[in-house]
Amino acid sequence: MKRYRVVIFALAISWASANAFGFADCTRPIQSVWTGYDGARIYIKYSDGFSGAAMSLDYVNNDEQVVNRTLAAILAAQLAGRTVTFRYDAGQDGSPATCTPGVAQKLSGVWVN
Repeated sequence: MKRYRVVIFALAISWASANAFGFADCTRPIQSVWTGYDGARIYIKYSDGFSGAAMSLDYVNNDEQVVNRTLAAILAAQLAGRTVTFRYDAGQDGSPATCTPGVAQKLSGVWVN
């Protein structure tokens, strides 16, 4: 019985940690994409009414190539009429990552569906 309680406790801690420090993978409709040389190298606005997302160099370990590849994937998907799934690490204010944000999300990666 004691072993059973330990397993349940470990599972509960694992689940809580994953939710507290996890990320969110979301497929959202792109309204516009902005890129430039400032704090956010890529900024995406969505047409679903929720806040956008941004990718800055500090989010991707100062690797400009990650930003370039992410932007290329987003633009290729738009040109091909495909959907894009975005991975958010957290809100810009430190809030947990979510697919229906009230604040801009920290974008860490994308994939084309």
